[in-house]
Amino acid sequence: MIPRSLAARAGDAVAGLFLLGASLLYHLPALVAGMIPMQDDVRIFYFPLLVATTDALRQGTLPLWSPGIFGGYPLFADGEGGMLYPLHLLTLSWLAPEASLVVLRVIHSFLAGLFTFMLARTLRTGRIGAVIAGLVYAYSGFAAGQIVHSSIFEAMVWLPLALAYTERALRSRGRQCLQLALLAGAVVGIQALAVHVQVTIMTGLAISAFAAYRGPSRGDANSYGRPPSLPGRLLRSAAVVAIVGTLGIALGAIQLAPLIELGTSTSRGGNGLGPSIGATNSLWPGEIVTLFLPNLHDTGVDGFWGPWVKWETVIYVGVLPLFLAALALVVRSGPYRAFFSVLAALSLLLVLGANGPLWGAVHQLPGFGALRSPGRFSLWFALSIAVLAGYGADWLASRWVPRPRLALALLSLGSLLTAGVGVGLQQASDRVLSLAHQAGLILDLYALLPGMPRVVDGQPLTGPRVGELASQSLTPSNPATAWQLALLGACIVVIGVALVGGRARVPSLAMGTGLIFADLWMLGLTFHPYAPIAELRPRVPSVLVRPDDGPFRVYTPPTSDERLGQVEPNRLISVGVQDANGYTSLEPDRHAAYVNAVQYTDGDLMDLWNVRYVIRRVGPRPLPSYAGTSFHPERPLLSAKRLTPGSGEGFLPDGGAAEANQIRVVATMWDAAAVPDGTIIARIVLEAADGQLREVSLRAGRDISDTDSDRLGAQSRIQNGAEVAFQHQSADPSASRYGEQLYLGRLSIDPPMTVKRVTIEQMAFPGGLQVFGLGVVDGATGEVTQVRDKAKYNLVYSDSEIRVYENTQAMPRAFVVGTGVAAPADRDILWWMVDGPFDPRTTAIIEGPIPSERRLPNNGSVPINAEATLLKYRPEEVSVRATADRDALLVLTDPMYPGWTADVDGRPAPMLLADYLFRAVQIPAGTHVVTFHFQPWSLAAGAMLSALGFLSLAIIPLASLFPLLWRVAAPAGRLRSLAPRREAPSDVLAEAP
Repeated sequence: MIPRSLAARAGDAVAGLFLLGASLLYHLPALVAGMIPMQDDVRIFYFPLLVATTDALRQGTLPLWSPGIFGGYPLFADGEGGMLYPLHLLTLSWLAPEASLVVLRVIHSFLAGLFTFMLARTLRTGRIGAVIAGLVYAYSGFAAGQIVHSSIFEAMVWLPLALAYTERALRSRGRQCLQLALLAGAVVGIQALAVHVQVTIMTGLAISAFAAYRGPSRGDANSYGRPPSLPGRLLRSAAVVAIVGTLGIALGAIQLAPLIELGTSTSRGGNGLGPSIGATNSLWPGEIVTLFLPNLHDTGVDGFWGPWVKWETVIYVGVLPLFLAALALVVRSGPYRAFFSVLAALSLLLVLGANGPLWGAVHQLPGFGALRSPGRFSLWFALSIAVLAGYGADWLASRWVPRPRLALALLSLGSLLTAGVGVGLQQASDRVLSLAHQAGLILDLYALLPGMPRVVDGQPLTGPRVGELASQSLTPSNPATAWQLALLGACIVVIGVALVGGRARVPSLAMGTGLIFADLWMLGLTFHPYAPIAELRPRVPSVLVRPDDGPFRVYTPPTSDERLGQVEPNRLISVGVQDANGYTSLEPDRHAAYVNAVQYTDGDLMDLWNVRYVIRRVGPRPLPSYAGTSFHPERPLLSAKRLTPGSGEGFLPDGGAAEANQIRVVATMWDAAAVPDGTIIARIVLEAADGQLREVSLRAGRDISDTDSDRLGAQSRIQNGAEVAFQHQSADPSASRYGEQLYLGRLSIDPPMTVKRVTIEQMAFPGGLQVFGLGVVDGATGEVTQVRDKAKYNLVYSDSEIRVYENTQAMPRAFVVGTGVAAPADRDILWWMVDGPFDPRTTAIIEGPIPSERRLPNNGSVPINAEATLLKYRPEEVSVRATADRDALLVLTDPMYPGWTADVDGRPAPMLLADYLFRAVQIPAGTHVVTFHFQPWSLAAGAMLSALGFLSLAIIPLASLFPLLWRVAAPAGRLRSLAPRREAPSDVLAEAP
């Protein structure tokens, strides 16, 4: 006879192999055809970080700082790349990033199933129920949706294992309780190193709630003798939670400490995210129907017409698991059903976010203000339904007594239910379509819900179109809906056959297990679009990777409507190209503000940023126009600097030189309401193809006025003769002078000429000039040619997706200026740089405290003879040789960030914040070597805490050795009386009673 323990272990091993096979099958497209679920974050965030981590690990380092994104970024601190996550360390050092991505997904799907199996067995389910629980959690809608967010997908795996060890610790006493609590803490620490704070917080809350639920319980199944008193049990629960939390945080501190430091420089620091941003991806209550129809909002061409983001609000867990979970509650099966039913209900309330009663209060709690996407709390729902489904399956598996009448009745009712649901869906489809034709108010309001897309499949999403799309999704003739109805019928058959009892229950539950996997696998295959793994690597124009005489940056636009296909933020990391922009949820506030200013108007800021190449998307740019002249009302072509005569810009006609007898200018002035009519605001120099120059003037009151002049509700102004081209009510977040009214100037060119270039130079007047649109008019045809491209940009590459322009005025990465100006406290420094009298080639604006023993150099208008040469440019170390004939400032256009230090000729020197974003060091006259080092204190502090946490794990083997050491050291007569109380063994995979 095979020993019971051996048979149990063999059964558990078979179950583990089954779960491994399920993982391999689930990821078969990736393993066989190289096709993986692909969304934006995979391409532009997780895969580039995987490449950077792989490269660093193979060089025996960590990617503490990367010059490849944001002009320089603490990549390790971001954390979502999981640089120290143990499974990454095991795979990235010997696999290519593409292979690592696939292997990691397979491993984590398997571990999610295995750990949930272990939790279910610990919570007294049988083997079949535990397998079903593992399948439900590992392949739930949450897992299918978040598989494109590697940090979330990898972190969710460890929640069930942490709960399993917590439960075992709560059952135990003495050193065994301590050992198991430490193991639970180690699991939380591993999860923390996967670095998704929201998942780790959810794990901590779940463990705390579970311990609070278990604390009053008298069940100490693994202890002999009298159970502890209620205060003792409560104290033990509190101690377990404290140990798990403290050790988990300590082990993850090496990653969490730099992450917290980075967070303080982002919008998530300080007071956290605002209520509206925090409630992003809230579930609308009506979306509960997606528990049965997960593809309700999908269109036939990969569109999505539901609120927010599909993969952030998914709550689907399969049809049969819902039946089994409900069955567990009805028949009162499983000792922990109350806890998981409450957790599931709490999860759904939190998932509602702004549409529910809890999120507003939760978001105000300390630490929660930095979180968003309440839809992610569906993680608890997935785990709860998984455990409850395991209990329901166990109850069915225990039905030895046949119940044919009950089964027959259930099958009959089930058939009627399935048919009734089908009829009801068709009626709902017809009703919604009728509302669409009647322009129903409900559909119009639905189309205006927060997070709804404005365009779906190239068409506006109006109320009537919502009705048409909903009708198409609800009708049973829709293949996705028909599949769900078939699943409903099959689930009823499975439960009915299982209720027959006897030998029928085993094959029915086996069929049910396969049905659950097929249901969730189909969801995984259709949830995200699949794309070849090879597309993860960008196709980069050779002009961006050619050798150059020094480092330079490219600039890729940041907004989602201007993404550039192959060349997008972050993707250039894999080919070593440094981008001034980037993409992450932890973008530093100053970088975001700088990008906003550059997007507003890319004058000196782009040049100062060492941007050599600007990349733009090919395609139509839908812009408003007036009198044939197009313009962007919130992005001027030129923002000439106040009190800086002669400042201006050159522009080129689209498509080359154009015949013209008139130039049209869409422009406005600000802070210039008192400028008299007729004042020349700017001179416009027209250059012909043969080099001939012609000059026309832009005059106040005739061609242009102050932005507030003649606006409805504004006070009377002097200027009132300019032709109004555009009015809008908008507000610049950092100032109050956003252009509210734009004007059109029609300037004659007599005689006509072929215009090759247009240069606008501001004249001296109090105030500023902004030009939003330029057009030259062919007098013979009336055709207006737009003049939009800045002359400083040369087109060097073009294909069907992008155009690459070389910025001929890009400044070097490091340079010397002769004048430093202390930033005034009452000015917005960034906008002063945009529109004030500031030249970054001669002056640096210094913010923050200036050492009392130092004075900023001020050489006025006297040119300085200076030079800066980069000697070394590495991620964590930069050396510059700077020469100046008088005291000066060396400016390095890399971001200022905590942890960077500087020395001059080997001696520490204070580092200054220059030009809003960059680093500067004051140098005396002569030649000096300035070196910048990145040595973040947060990493050192975190590493110390993690080392202490790791050392504390030594308690586990020492606790096991302690009784033996005591027996050796104690006198023989005291051994019996002082021997510790005997405790029963406790295995995570122990047989369920």
